Amino acid sequence: MERQIIEEKIERMASLEDKQVLKELLQQVLGEIVEYQKKEYEKIRSSLEEELLIKENEYPLLSAIVSREKYSTVDSWLHPVIEGDDKATKIDWSLVKLSLRAGMEANVGRVFLKMPLQEVKKMMEEQPEFPAVIHTSERDLRAKVELRFAEEYLDKLQEIKDAFGKNEISWRPILDAYFLRFFYLNIVECVDKIEDNEELLSMEPQYGEYQECILENHILLWNLDLQKRKTLGFPVPQMDQKKYRFSFEIEKAAEAYLVLLKEDEYVVRKEHKLEIYSPNSSMHDWKCYYFEKKQLYVSDITFPILDNTIRETFSNRMARYGGKIIRTKAELERVIQEIQVEEYLQLEGIKILDAKDDMSEADMIVATENYNSMLSRKPVLLLQFSGRAKENWIEEDVMKYALEVVQDSYYEFQVKGILL
Repeated sequence: MERQIIEEKIERMASLEDKQVLKELLQQVLGEIVEYQKKEYEKIRSSLEEELLIKENEYPLLSAIVSREKYSTVDSWLHPVIEGDDKATKIDWSLVKLSLRAGMEANVGRVFLKMPLQEVKKMMEEQPEFPAVIHTSERDLRAKVELRFAEEYLDKLQEIKDAFGKNEISWRPILDAYFLRFFYLNIVECVDKIEDNEELLSMEPQYGEYQECILENHILLWNLDLQKRKTLGFPVPQMDQKKYRFSFEIEKAAEAYLVLLKEDEYVVRKEHKLEIYSPNSSMHDWKCYYFEKKQLYVSDITFPILDNTIRETFSNRMARYGGKIIRTKAELERVIQEIQVEEYLQLEGIKILDAKDDMSEADMIVATENYNSMLSRKPVLLLQFSGRAKENWIEEDVMKYALEVVQDSYYEFQVKGILL
């Protein structure tokens, strides 16, 4: 009705000039209204998208294995977990000779174990000896070598886990299969006496039945890039006269940083910057890990990339936004489906058992170790899986990861699993 009245009044205008002025006025006013509506709609849309984003995917942890010779061809978003691991380390055989003649062990490298988790644990516990041949300038010598678990990889993982806590970011389960399979190769004894004039040249370990499972010259990669960031301007004293504020800019949509903080420091995340509060007023670079985004195409890696990202689907977003889980088989399948392990495992069945029930297949059941003592009196939610991975030696690790994820949601149960 109002539109019709306006059109009639415009038609009654005798002056063309008046009509032109009115037209320009309407275009200006209506144009601004339309632009305003567009901006408000975009704000609402962005706000809804932000609300439904799966926050866990902002800080994903991915890992991969590659042979040292092929590292230069691997995509730039993957970095060695141990700094400098991509450089071939030359063995100082003269130092090895001195150590062995003094009755001491000598480390001659690291190896990667391509074997199931239970066998890896057996290696950790038993530390079996393997025969080896040391080639010298004069002859071959008999020796013995052992594999010792390389703690430094788990130490790096613990550093990241601690940094998550200090940065007030929730830590979630990760697929740590590759971190558990690096071992030091140590010569523990030279059976034959080493003569003064002999120069040690190389060594050949003989792993017997494990020969195909023990890989040399491989390095562990992840999507974390250790950087040093300079802060903007000078440190700003705070009202409490105890701390100073440092800040550096970030791009919210593209960058995720984890700052390595000391005991009395903390960080506040703003839309386009990080603010770090520290009792130390001196200007210095801040060490932080930058989380690289996973690329679709990855070249020359030896085994599949393992990651803990959540599948981005509408149902997963809504379920996480609501924060509620309905205790049904379909919902449990959705929880497992969202962590993208179907390449390795297929959920075959679910059983709920009393904590006191006698489980005849107890030796095959893998419990989530972090929760075992706390939940030991609660009913058991037993998940039955079948393996479907090409690299079946990591199936048990993938199952352990799936159990930890389920345990986070189904806290009223003691979650366990079994590979059929």
